[in-house]
Amino acid sequence: GKFSMNRYDLYIEYGLTDDIGFGAWLQYFDISNNADAVLTTESGWTMLSGTQQSAIIGATDYVDSLDTSVSALGDTVIGMKHRLLGDNRSKYRFAYHAGVRIPTGHVADPLNRSDMSTGDGQVDLGIWLSFDYQPHPRFFVNLQTRHEYQLAGTRDVLDPSDTTRTLEMEFQPGFINYAEIDAWYFHPLGEAELILKLMSTYYLEGDERQQSFDNTLGRFTGSLVTVDGTDSALWTIQPHIGVSLFPMGIPVRTMLSYSIPIEGVNLPAAEFVQLRVDFYF
Repeated sequence: GKFSMNRYDLYIEYGLTDDIGFGAWLQYFDISNNADAVLTTESGWTMLSGTQQSAIIGATDYVDSLDTSVSALGDTVIGMKHRLLGDNRSKYRFAYHAGVRIPTGHVADPLNRSDMSTGDGQVDLGIWLSFDYQPHPRFFVNLQTRHEYQLAGTRDVLDPSDTTRTLEMEFQPGFINYAEIDAWYFHPLGEAELILKLMSTYYLEGDERQQSFDNTLGRFTGSLVTVDGTDSALWTIQPHIGVSLFPMGIPVRTMLSYSIPIEGVNLPAAEFVQLRVDFYF
C-alpha cells in the first residue's frame, strides 16, 4: 500500500520573560492510506476447498478495499514553558513544559471504513523535560522526555450485537512516556547554514482501560477494565539533513529525514521519508 501525510503546525508563543512563556500548538492533517492486497497462490492452493478459497479471496478483497483518508484539524495543546537553567549562550540548559491537550481533532466514524481519526476525543495532561548540552557553538545535544496522563473519555464504537449501529463506550488510554535524543551540527554553507542531525526516539504507551459490553442491557456499562494487548511501543532512528536561512536574515529552516524503525509493538513500524519546513515570525 501507500501512505502519505501532510501536517501543518502552527505554534503561537508569548514570552513573559526570557525564561517563561505561554503558548498554543495547533495542527491540521491531510492523510491518505491506499491499501493494496494481492493474493498469490502456489501448488497447495488447489488442495483447499472451494469454501476456504472463497473466504481467503474475500479477505484479500476486503483488505484491498481499505482505503482511508481524512483532512481535518488535530488536537490542540495549550501550555507554558519555564527555563530553569542557562540561557541561549550557556553550555548547559534545562527547561520544563506543562500543558493540556484539548480534543479538537476529528474522531473517525466507526460505520465509515474510509474515515480516519486525527484525535481520540479525550483530554491529556502532560509535562515535557528538555536538557541541552552545547560544548561548541556549532554542535549541541538535546535530550527531551514527555510524560502524559490521558484522562477518561467516551467514543462511539460498533455495537457487538449489531454492527450496523454504534454505541457509546467510556475508555481511558494508557500513560504515555516518550524520550528523544538529538545530536545537531551546524556548518557554513555559503550565506546559509548546513544542518546535520541524528535523532533517536522511543515511544511507550500503557494498556487502555474500557467499559465492558453488557449483553442483557445491550450497552457498554460498568467500571473501566484493563484490556491486555492494547499497549504499544516504538523505537526509531532518524538521520536528518537540512538548511537554515537564518544567517541570511530569512527566518526559514527546512529538514529532510529518513525514519528507520528498530523495534515496535502494536504500532506501524514503517520506514518513511519526511520533509519539514519551518517558518518563524
